[in-house]
Amino acid sequence: MKNNKNKKIIFTINIVLVVLWMIIVFILSNQNSSTSSNTSATTIKTIFKVFNINNFQDNSEIVVESLQNVVRKSAHFILYTVGGFLIYNLIYFLKENAIVYVNNKSIEWILNKYSAIIAILFGAIYAMSDEIHQYFIPGRSCEVRDMFIDTAGVILGVMCYVFISKMKNNVKCNV
Repeated sequence: MKNNKNKKIIFTINIVLVVLWMIIVFILSNQNSSTSSNTSATTIKTIFKVFNINNFQDNSEIVVESLQNVVRKSAHFILYTVGGFLIYNLIYFLKENAIVYVNNKSIEWILNKYSAIIAILFGAIYAMSDEIHQYFIPGRSCEVRDMFIDTAGVILGVMCYVFISKMKNNVKCNV
């Protein structure tokens, strides 16, 4: 009984983490263009301060402006890498504990066979909805390129999870 309660708590935490990630993406996507630009500029300036990069003092605004696109695309990629990791973590947990939550064998088989694809599809669909959402925000646009960047991030997140799981299993086997 206690084991099932622990599994339900872990399941709930996994869902909350995915939903929190989705909310963060939504909040960031809901920023108008000037707020989003300021966020990018602040990020660049913070990176300059942290790494003590003072070479651009005279041209700092030009440098910041020229780096904004790189920072924005990197933010997309990193944010969706985290999302891919969290989504796959949830699906992997469901796969490993399918008997507790699902009594239908076909669903259990689908989770065993296609869990990575399901995670990637979920992330890609969320990326599409995110870009469509941005279309309706003043000064923002719906970019197919960003959907691909986001989906690539999701794929990396899933791959990182699989890699870490395999490494963890190898450590257990060698102990």
